Amino acid sequence: PDQVEFSEHDLLFHYLVAKSTHNRFAVSLFNGFSQALAQLFDKFFRMMPTMLDVSYRAHEKIYQAVAGGDPEEAMQAMDKHLRKSERALAAYYHKQERAAAKKS
Repeated sequence: PDQVEFSEHDLLFHYLVAKSTHNRFAVSLFNGFSQALAQLFDKFFRMMPTMLDVSYRAHEKIYQAVAGGDPEEAMQAMDKHLRKSERALAAYYHKQERAAAKKS
């Protein structure tokens, strides 16, 4: 997917997930952080464009679970998505640190 288009839809997806909780606090929290979240996602996808497809596929699984009314599956899919993203970021920064150390 296109990075700019995906980032816009990604933010909407996260808003809809927050709204689907029927928890006003979750929606309010999302609204308060949405601009910072948009900037974070934009940077994340520019640093690691391969994560666009990974995130898209993960969101599809989360969506299917939510749409199917399976909160356990949605929770597992979200947990997997977060862990995969965390590992990707850690690997990216580790690689950056190694490259900086070689230059020193």
